Amino acid sequence: MRRGGFTIVELLIVIVVIAILATITIVAYNGIQLRGQAAAIASDLRAADKSFRLYKEASGMSTWTIDTDASWNGSTGGNPTLASIIAYIPALHDFLQKSPSNAGFGTASGWLYDNDNDTYSGCAANTAGVNLVLQNITNTSLALAVDQAIDDGNLSCGMVRLSGTSFTYGLDKSP
Repeated sequence: MRRGGFTIVELLIVIVVIAILATITIVAYNGIQLRGQAAAIASDLRAADKSFRLYKEASGMSTWTIDTDASWNGSTGGNPTLASIIAYIPALHDFLQKSPSNAGFGTASGWLYDNDNDTYSGCAANTAGVNLVLQNITNTSLALAVDQAIDDGNLSCGMVRLSGTSFTYGLDKSP
C-alpha cells in the first residue's frame, strides 16, 4: 500500500523550478531598478537643460556665461560646481533649484559646469560648448542606461558621453 506524499524527485523538481523563477525575478528587478534610476537622472538632466535655456532667454543673453569667473568657484578658471553657480546667480535659482542627482554613479563628485571650450572627441569631430560633467564615476552600466534614456546608447558620441571616468551631458554646443 502506497502512502500519500511526494517523492524526493518530485520535491527536487519543485525546488529547482522555484529557484529558476527566483533567479529570473531578481535579474528582472535589477534591470528595472537600473532603468528607473537612469530615467530619474535623465529627467534631472533634461530639467537642468531646460532651466538654463529659460534663464538664458529670460536674461536676454545671447551666449552662455564663461565659467572662468573666480567668484563662482574661488579660483581663476576651472569648472565650478553646478551647485555654486545656482548659489551665485540668484535669477537662475528661479529656474533651477538643485543639481541633478549623481546617486548610483559610485564615487562621483558633484556635477561641474563646463563652459571653457574644452573639446570632447568622438563622432568624427570634436565638439566644444556648455556641458555638465560628472567626474570619477565607477558605474558605467548606469552611464549607459542614462545614455539610452536620453540619447542613442553610444557613450562615445551624442549628447551624453563617457570619456574615461568623466560622464558628460551636453547642454549647448555653441557657447
